[in-house]
Amino acid sequence: MGFYKRFIVILMLLSALLSACSNGEKTATTEPKYTPIPQTAIQSTIDDIKNRKNIKDASFEVNGDKIEMKLVVDGVSFTDKNTARDYADSYLRTISNYVDGSKPTKYYYGEVYDGYYVHIVVEDPQGMQAVEGNLYPGFENITWQ
Repeated sequence: MGFYKRFIVILMLLSALLSACSNGEKTATTEPKYTPIPQTAIQSTIDDIKNRKNIKDASFEVNGDKIEMKLVVDGVSFTDKNTARDYADSYLRTISNYVDGSKPTKYYYGEVYDGYYVHIVVEDPQGMQAVEGNLYPGFENITWQ
């Protein structure tokens, strides 16, 4: 029995010694898990959405892996959340046309959002919030609040 204990102790010491002898360099890259969105695509999306019926204003801000989107829509209210969500859904899908030309599907907003945390708000011209939602990295649907 003493032989096996010594063998295990020697084996553990060897593994500790070998793991301590690494060169200390990290092999993993620290590249972002999201694709940067060109400013031209953002501006084209804003221009496109602002030319649509009932849209009074739109903003789209990217900060690292976070996107803040806001729509000001005439004719929406906090009592008509479905219409406000439709506007938000349309806004989310629009940028794919300007980034990579990919077509979003019914259940997927497009590769442009992969890796991003998205916060979207739709409000009326008086500043009354109709809906607010989040699209989390790895999720395909908006979580409405």
